[in-house]
Amino acid sequence: MKEGAANPVQCDLDLSIPNTFDVQGAKLTALTQSIAYKGILERKRTLLRPSSLSNIQLAREAIKRYTGHEETDTTIWLSIRKASIRPKICQFLYKTLHEVFKIGEYWTHIPAVADRHICMTCETTESISHILTHCRSSPNRIIWDLVRTTWPHRNLPWPGNDLGTILGCGCLTVQYNANQNQDQEQQPNNAHLRGASRLLQILLSELAFLIWVLRCERVIHEKIHSYREIKSRWLRTINERLTEDKITATMIKRNKGFTNLIVNTWEKVLAREGDLPNDWTNRREVLVGSRVRP
Repeated sequence: MKEGAANPVQCDLDLSIPNTFDVQGAKLTALTQSIAYKGILERKRTLLRPSSLSNIQLAREAIKRYTGHEETDTTIWLSIRKASIRPKICQFLYKTLHEVFKIGEYWTHIPAVADRHICMTCETTESISHILTHCRSSPNRIIWDLVRTTWPHRNLPWPGNDLGTILGCGCLTVQYNANQNQDQEQQPNNAHLRGASRLLQILLSELAFLIWVLRCERVIHEKIHSYREIKSRWLRTINERLTEDKITATMIKRNKGFTNLIVNTWEKVLAREGDLPNDWTNRREVLVGSRVRP
């Protein structure tokens, strides 16, 4: 090397990025901030808080009770992003799994507002499990009853009313009990089971989010909900989902497979309203509860 020439830069930092990039070392001249950051994230271990691990275990146990299968943590996390669950409810379930809501024990460390940790209806410490499943407030009881009434498959099991069932709703698939004494024609086929599973995921996710919304209105804004209003809110919620599905099936996807899924999801719910036209997916006036006063 000639005198005065610049020495090459030496770098002892191991910037190898495992797994995803499969690179043994990285040249500084080719290294970008994006690649380096991704490499750091690959090496960084993500530790879940104990409450998150506990909630995942609750979901796993509820899923196993209902389906007989044990799901992995990854599957449960991904299940809250199912297409059957609306994006804003995906966010709600994600926050619920991590227990990030400011309720219950959160307020006990703030003396000026320590009384906020108490559920005024039940006079016990609030938790997300209490709010969604155990609270004796009117919206909670009424909505659970309305959902059970909406579920049209009397020959198919309904899961337990617990937090694990709600958190794991995206993994719940309806299982037919072959021991039941039923005619061959009444036994659901695979297409009907897929539709029933999708309806179950919709009902549980929408139920949980509506109970949470009404709880916030009651506690924060001191609003009192009548039975008529609660039933009207539930029917509006479920009909919004039905309308979205009809629009997606007939105007966006126009796919026979998806249309059949929508039919198997909603047809038995709508059939209880009376005579159902064959082309109900194209009719705006076909709604849940259209013949029942709120």
